[in-house]
Amino acid sequence: MIFVWIAAALAALYLIFIVGPAIVAFFKVFERKDCPPLDEIDLASTSYAPCAELLLERYARMKAEPSEDVVLTALDGTELHAMLYARGNGRLAVLAHGYRSAPLNSFCTQASDLLDGGFDVLLIWQRAHGPSGGVRSSLGIWESRDLLSWLDWADERYGEVLVCGVSMGSAAAAYASTEFPASVGAMVLDSGFISPRAQLMSDCAKRHIPGRLVVPIIELIARIFLGIRLDEPTTRYLARTKTPALFIHGEADLSVPFESGKIAYAVCASEKDAYFLPGAGHILCYPAGGEEAKARLFGFIDKYFQINNLKGESHE
Repeated sequence: MIFVWIAAALAALYLIFIVGPAIVAFFKVFERKDCPPLDEIDLASTSYAPCAELLLERYARMKAEPSEDVVLTALDGTELHAMLYARGNGRLAVLAHGYRSAPLNSFCTQASDLLDGGFDVLLIWQRAHGPSGGVRSSLGIWESRDLLSWLDWADERYGEVLVCGVSMGSAAAAYASTEFPASVGAMVLDSGFISPRAQLMSDCAKRHIPGRLVVPIIELIARIFLGIRLDEPTTRYLARTKTPALFIHGEADLSVPFESGKIAYAVCASEKDAYFLPGAGHILCYPAGGEEAKARLFGFIDKYFQINNLKGESHE
């Protein structure tokens, strides 16, 4: 009988200290996210601090630029929104922001450079963020299907399309990359993780949470309630993609391990380049890199896009 009581006690402890927290973590991770505008955040107390002046300057510029709201319906019926900065160019940059973020928070620097470089810009709101519908996000998996819907929209209107994603948006782009329409000439993958599971394991390790016990339960709940596999690796798709890819990652990234960027670059089967910057934090490689990062981006773009930029300049 003593063994029965011991087993019951152990089962109770498991439910209280492992299953319970895992269920709470699942709903916390996948719930709808709110992110304050960049100009309402005290950047001095965040990882954005080294680039705060530039980011706020570009953010103010993009807020002042005229844009229009674009709406489409995702495959599962979710209403999705995006901001279109239309300047009558023949090429479009589609920008997919990260988890618990907002389009301009993630892309104010890149978006302003791309506008000046001859692109119209579409800043999409991920599901369960901002004005887009949806109760839950999926760490890039459903978002990859949403991205393909946006690219179908773009394919009907533009001759050439550039796809850019940061963090979760980068993972979504990688998942979708084997199904891009022909108009997509290249993609930029910034600070992307290898899989939702790998990222959850990394986050657990940073918080001293037993990931090997908690994450499998989160995975099971995600399979049952969301119908997604959190262990699906982006590398499986990058190993088959034909879309040229520029990988960007800060070597001091404390959110998505720099090793993830190196692995993704190594397995990518298409033509590729990488811009890895020592000292740069999460999604800050491009703004921290300044003119060097801009030159690398547009040097890459110029290899795969035929339509000249607005000023007719070479960035190489």
